[in-house]
Amino acid sequence: MSRKVILTNSRGVQVNILSLGATIQSWTYNGFDIVLGYDTEKEYREGDLYFGAVVGRVANRIAHGKFRLNDQDYQLACNNGSHHLHGGPKGFHRVMWEIEEADELSVRFSYESQDGEEGYPAHLIVYVKYSLHPQLNELSVEYEARVLDNEKSTHINLSQHSYFNLSSDPTVENHVITIHADSFTPTDATSIPTGKIRSVQGTAMDFRSPRLIREALEQSHNDDQIQWAGGFDHNFCCNKAPNVFALVAKVACGPRTLEVWTTEPGVQFYTGNYLQGKGKGGRKYEKRAGLCLETQHFPDSPNQPDFPSTRLNPGETFYSKSMYRWLENSA
Repeated sequence: MSRKVILTNSRGVQVNILSLGATIQSWTYNGFDIVLGYDTEKEYREGDLYFGAVVGRVANRIAHGKFRLNDQDYQLACNNGSHHLHGGPKGFHRVMWEIEEADELSVRFSYESQDGEEGYPAHLIVYVKYSLHPQLNELSVEYEARVLDNEKSTHINLSQHSYFNLSSDPTVENHVITIHADSFTPTDATSIPTGKIRSVQGTAMDFRSPRLIREALEQSHNDDQIQWAGGFDHNFCCNKAPNVFALVAKVACGPRTLEVWTTEPGVQFYTGNYLQGKGKGGRKYEKRAGLCLETQHFPDSPNQPDFPSTRLNPGETFYSKSMYRWLENSA
């Protein structure tokens, strides 16, 4: 059975986190919750939308669930048509994480992923730590991973898959978004990157200046990239040096603004193109009820030598940090 950890600070911010999937179930301030999700553990176990979960071993897609590593071919579980998505059908979003330590401001989870789990090589230990700022409305997430044997390498790309809605509107189309990225990774019709890195200039992917999501969708409805994905579901290459912690995206609606900071090289902007069904408090979620800003390495990196590497070797430590800052204008 999943355990729930409740983080609270002096400002009255409350974040509820489940050990199932290391999942952010709610993030509430002044009576308003900005993340989508479910009420019950059963719904999280049966759902396939990754609400609030940590996804891995490798977030996003791997083409045909295949990669070659150390002269050996590996076949992963395929759960997105013919491709592998977010660690597979029994990825990190479905496992029960151990609570290593917890207090009112932070919780640290761990999970041991066995050699061969969902087809991945190497025995892996993974840690995820959530920390709520003592006075500010900021939530950080730190990831760490190491291989526990000395014989096999693996791939690792962890991300946080919360869906955000900063309003009471049924969709996020009235949100304004900015993404600090001069380029993106275009995909084929099945959402697998072509391997190219393309400038956003003159494309539907130019969010360097604030854009209303509804207008961005309307302006680009004839674009193949948008048609294939049913909206935005693309990786943006962040304007920053490798491993530097920086602001990569900002979304705003009414008095609320959410900033996304990360050490990761990419961020996946997803407009909830396939959302539907019942959510928390009996609310009915429809298409575009929430948006995701998934900090990550680029999709299909194990098969793309020109992308930042997701390879993790024995003796190395994977570390990544992201932070979400919720600002509210009370004027």
